[in-house]
Formats: sequence, C-alpha cells, structure tokens
Amino acid sequence: MNSLDSMLERNKKFAAQQSAAGTLMPSLPRALPNVKAIIIGCADMRVDPADVLGIKPGEAVVMRNIGGRITPELLEELALLGRIGEVAGEIPGGGGEFHIIVLQHTDCGITRLVDDPAMLTHYFQIQEGELKTKAVNDPRAAVAADVLCCGQFRRCRGRGLYQASSMMWQPDSLTSSYRRRRSACRQLRSVPHDIGTRIIGVWLTLL
Repeated sequence: MNSLDSMLERNKKFAAQQSAAGTLMPSLPRALPNVKAIIIGCADMRVDPADVLGIKPGEAVVMRNIGGRITPELLEELALLGRIGEVAGEIPGGGGEFHIIVLQHTDCGITRLVDDPAMLTHYFQIQEGELKTKAVNDPRAAVAADVLCCGQFRRCRGRGLYQASSMMWQPDSLTSSYRRRRSACRQLRSVPHDIGTRIIGVWLTLL
C-alpha cells in the first residue's frame, strides 16, 4: 500500500466515523455562522493550522501560501470568500466573535529565496527596492509587517477587493453583510510560530 492508498483508507474511516456520530458537514449557509476565524498561514507541511491550533472541522477558514504572506492574490481570494458568503446569505461568525489570524513561522522556506529577488518581487507584486519591507529573513518582523502594510493593498471600489483597517477586513463595495460584521470582527492578530518549540507567540494585535 502506497501513501496515497493509505490516505484514501484513512478518509474512508473518517467518513464512517463522522456518519456514525452524525457529525457530517452541514450545508454552507448553516456552516458559515460557526466559523470563528480566517487563518492565513504558510503552506509548509510542518505547520498545519489544524495541528498547531487544534482547529476543529468547520471552525475556521484556512488559506495557505508560501510564507503565509499577505499578497494581492490572497486579498482577491478573500474578496471571493466575501462574495460567497454574500450569495449564501450568511457571514462567518454569524455576527458574533470572529478573528483574522496571520500565522507565519520560523525556519520558513521563503527565507531560502532571498537571493532570488525577481521571484520574490513577482510574488509580492512590488518593485525590487521594496523587498526590504517584506522582511523575508525575519519571521517576527514579516508577520508584523504583513499586518501593518495591509493598507497598501487597497483597490478601487469597482474591483470588489479587500481593504484593511485597524479593526477588520472589509470589501471596498461595503456590502451589507460586511457592514454587519464591523462590530463583530475586532481582532487582527499576527502570530509567529516557533518550529523548534512548537509554541505560538502573539507579537502584534491590532484592535
């Protein structure tokens, strides 16, 4: 049995256990109010948010990329998520507690790309002279910078992308569903994870 066969076998056991316990995933409109956070994390196989934070199924939306960085592409994905919630008629958290967590970590693979500025500038969609602001070599500075520089990614109202504020993420279109979230989403946290200790430390909180 190869690794794929093992994964498929584990999936069968998982589905059987969920079915027996009556805990199969609900429909999207019913599931969204139970979401307590959007977690933006690194694609590194060592820092799966489900393991690091003990996330339960349905508790969080997890978005992962190289470095767990805030990029224009990631903001576009957030906009799509916002539109999905709009169409479904529900919002994450259901108007209650809700967090956006930027989760990065030490010993990240993106630090190995410091000698490839062309690739990094394309990834972040910035000029080479701006690369220092991304603090690619320092995960603690990087995670703080990603939160603090969110306002740089504002886009025109017609594109429906996200703009950042110190309180929350909201679409430029200011749709009613995200106006309702304004009072609920109060914390945007950057949380570097130390690979060696497996401990997360909160260095920056914007309220």
